[in-house]
Amino acid sequence: MNLRPLKDHRALPDGLRKAYLYGRFCQHYFHQRFTLNHKIPHEFDEIDLAIKSELIHIVEVIFQALDNPCMFSHVFIIYNPSSFYEDHLAWSLERYAFAFMEDADVDSEEEFRANFPPLDSQFNISPSVYLDSRNIPVAWHFPGMIQAHRLARICDAIGNARVRGRSPFITSPDGTWRNHDSLFRESEAFPRGMVDLFPLGFTDGDKVLPQPSPVFTSPQFAGASLLSDLEDSLPILGAVFAVVQPTLFFLGLDVYEKVYRKEVPGVEQSWTLRDLLDLWGAPFTNLQVYCNHDSPLHHDPRTPTFAFESFLSVGFSRTNRFSLTDIGHTFPFNPGTVILTFPALVTHGWTSHPDNSFATVVGSYPEIVRWLRLNS
Repeated sequence: MNLRPLKDHRALPDGLRKAYLYGRFCQHYFHQRFTLNHKIPHEFDEIDLAIKSELIHIVEVIFQALDNPCMFSHVFIIYNPSSFYEDHLAWSLERYAFAFMEDADVDSEEEFRANFPPLDSQFNISPSVYLDSRNIPVAWHFPGMIQAHRLARICDAIGNARVRGRSPFITSPDGTWRNHDSLFRESEAFPRGMVDLFPLGFTDGDKVLPQPSPVFTSPQFAGASLLSDLEDSLPILGAVFAVVQPTLFFLGLDVYEKVYRKEVPGVEQSWTLRDLLDLWGAPFTNLQVYCNHDSPLHHDPRTPTFAFESFLSVGFSRTNRFSLTDIGHTFPFNPGTVILTFPALVTHGWTSHPDNSFATVVGSYPEIVRWLRLNS
């Protein structure tokens, strides 16, 4: 791994500073697992030992997944009528993405699945990385990555939104798979519904100027209180990206740094935004929480094609399931499990036990990233 030199992160707001520091520590520790004589810089001595133990555990689970690669080794045949020969091609993420987004080589879903067959159906309980024929990761499965005391803090934060009043969690009778009323259940521990938290984003299809999430700006929602309760956990969750998709990790932090330094024209530098950036400690641009929610199988075109999305299971149910149908595997989605994949390309969904409190915490990168890059 080629490690960037440490930058002067002390000028950043506290949340982003922690996200940068934790992510860079994970990168150095990951590098040390391969190069034993690598010295972790003293700049990381300021990280609390309890936090370091969480970060080290995250890297160790990633390391275990690398020891258990699942390869798309299929070789499929495409007949090319223009030249009267057959192409023998291996399963490639790049070709899969091109065919998926452009309908390039396929006329039907059946033909598409024949050209890009999933692995043999399997219920996978082990840490794993799914690789295409060029060793490009397509998905990661990390059981038990987030430790119990961190899960308890996240559960408390979500539960507080239920008892505090002015809950930012919502449902809609006319919504999509994200917020449709029929997909949510009541529970004693968590509020009913979902919430989408973001310091900057587009709402209601308006892409003129990005604005903070309505749960932060409307007096009927206590979104800032929820974010404050999650503040210490966001840099921990974001540190996973520093190792498995470092380009995305740095991109997310860079766009927020430019906004914080007032280097993005058109973004209103309100007190609300400045306060949110002081709390926001994640490299991803959106954090969604779905409480007692079963997600139908779907893919998400809002997300950039080659951007991972992370899915974390929290709560009190140990009978949850997470499916990646294009890969062919299903996983136990127990509390502490993290799954990453390309949501724009890979069909995915989750289910939970109807009698237990359960939440899915999703870190994602909708198209605000592209907008900020074009306007900074």
